[in-house]
Amino acid sequence: MPIDIEVATTIRRPRSAVALVMFDPDHEAAWVSGVRATRRVDTGDLRVGSQVERHISFLGRRYTAVATMQAVVPNRLMAFTAERPLRLQTRYELEGIPEGAIARVHVLCDAFGLLRPLRPALRALLRRKLIRDLDTLKALLEQGAFRFAGTERDLSVAPATVSLDA
Repeated sequence: MPIDIEVATTIRRPRSAVALVMFDPDHEAAWVSGVRATRRVDTGDLRVGSQVERHISFLGRRYTAVATMQAVVPNRLMAFTAERPLRLQTRYELEGIPEGAIARVHVLCDAFGLLRPLRPALRALLRRKLIRDLDTLKALLEQGAFRFAGTERDLSVAPATVSLDA
């Protein structure tokens, strides 16, 4: 039986602004704990079949995993699968609300091999990690760590110099 976890938070920024950061693999290392770097395998807009090489740390070890996009709906949804270090199906979703956006992360994880007996501990670990990741994303966006240019329909994003340690 896979581990099934969903977490959500409200971010007080427009959905389109949250999507520019949340759905861009180039920004994952800023808010997803364990992700050290990412590299697009292909070019152009993210679409079904696009691949992203993710350099990650997990349980004290370093891995390189390729995430393959399963669904991409601009400003609403990005879903991908990866095989290392765990078999993961991950779904990032955004829902627009008057206060900003509800950001959700849903993960289905198959702990196999030596990790199978650790499922209860992995469930707790992954849940804490996902909550921390969304808290980081929320803080980065609400504290102005990214500058947005353009209109609500055509935004661009660039990192700003804001520290979360303040």
